[in-house]
Amino acid sequence: MATGRSRRPPQRPRRRGLHGMAIPETGRPENGLRMCPTRIDKAAVLFAHKVTHPQCQKRQREHYHKCFACVWNNAYAAAKDAVPVAAAGPRRPTMRAG
Repeated sequence: MATGRSRRPPQRPRRRGLHGMAIPETGRPENGLRMCPTRIDKAAVLFAHKVTHPQCQKRQREHYHKCFACVWNNAYAAAKDAVPVAAAGPRRPTMRAG
């Protein structure tokens, strides 16, 4: 017996977390947004939010409790991308005009 509706094609099941909310697949930026937190060890998080860069910086300034283990943490990013600086030579005194 036909009801006049067409069947939808099967979709891949989405991962679900607590209370049936969808869990994001990756922590990659999407349209300028970041997943907060994006764990350094790639472990799944129970609650994740999409935040803008200024919101992320504000959370870090306010010592948000999840920032210590996040790849967007300024201290972690600085250590990860740190390039050894060559030893600087002796500084020359500067002269001011006037």
